[in-house]
Amino acid sequence: MNKMKYYIIGIFIIVMLSVVYISHINREAKEKSETDLNFRYEKIIENYTDKGNQTPIKIRGRTVTGEEPIEINSSGNWFVRVVFDSQTTEKKAKERISRYNIPKPRSIKSVFSYPQYYVSVSKGDFEVIKNRLAEEESVRLSEKLKITGGNFTAGIWVMSDNNVLFRLKSSDIPFKKTMAVELLYGPETPQTESKHIMQQLDSDEKIINTNVGYLFGEERS
Repeated sequence: MNKMKYYIIGIFIIVMLSVVYISHINREAKEKSETDLNFRYEKIIENYTDKGNQTPIKIRGRTVTGEEPIEINSSGNWFVRVVFDSQTTEKKAKERISRYNIPKPRSIKSVFSYPQYYVSVSKGDFEVIKNRLAEEESVRLSEKLKITGGNFTAGIWVMSDNNVLFRLKSSDIPFKKTMAVELLYGPETPQTESKHIMQQLDSDEKIINTNVGYLFGEERS
């Protein structure tokens, strides 16, 4: 009887450990998949969509580069997201953008800001921050770097929870929040115009980052 009791207890322990292990593996796989997807997406939309600076991607099984007719790539709608400091109002952002000779968008409105944060520091401090962020798998520094008045400015993507951000802030990294507006375009404006738009806006000292992307399905309301 005692042997049977220990046998049942042993089986129970093995089953519980197996469940915990499988759950842990599944959670890690899901987190890695979500992080990889975000990194790939942001790498794409931060680039201009022209032949000189593009990242070919697969959409619906087809490899596209951004030079094809936009009807092949998406619903026909695309956007340029323009990122400012969080202290900038939507009205001020629109006024700033209106100074530039760019194709008129269908609409300009505030949207979720991505990258969510940025730093603007001296060259020496920037190198320290860059090395520190390289240690974090779920954090990425923007490939776009702006140098204004001796300061190095770059956006920061945080792909994980608040624990990562809290830990980084504890390292005295001077994170600042961003805000963004989205310039929405339709198929009447060739998407290759994004290069012209982004080059102009990237020259503005008040603009931290620009990125471009497709809209799939319905147009944003």
